[in-house]
Amino acid sequence: MPLLCTVNPAITDDSLYEITAAKIRRVHLVNDDPIHLETSYYSLTKFPYLDQYIEESSSIYSIIKDRYLTKAVKNHKTLNVVYPTVEQAKLLQLTQDNILYEIEKLAYDEKGEVIHFAKSYLPTDKVSFTITTE
Repeated sequence: MPLLCTVNPAITDDSLYEITAAKIRRVHLVNDDPIHLETSYYSLTKFPYLDQYIEESSSIYSIIKDRYLTKAVKNHKTLNVVYPTVEQAKLLQLTQDNILYEIEKLAYDEKGEVIHFAKSYLPTDKVSFTITTE
């Protein structure tokens, strides 16, 4: 699946505020096997014309760092376990009986401002997570 980037005029994140955002949707492959479905939202108010700089193989964090002098320094992630929707199952080449990790991510810049929101879906039988705490 090619990278999809669209502009959504009113994305609401938990109904706290509305922003004009670039919606970026990707399927990441490992050995031609779809392993990660990701949908990200970036503020076009904070990052004007970002949607025009993105290419299929672009690192969005590199674009943000180089063009907008903004760096992600902190992430907040929530891990859930869900069943795929029909569309997710199709994109990840699974059945709806498979279980997915759902990761909700908020990334913050040096000022503590949110620079992007993302939801990722990964098959539980293809990935594992290691969590280390101190």
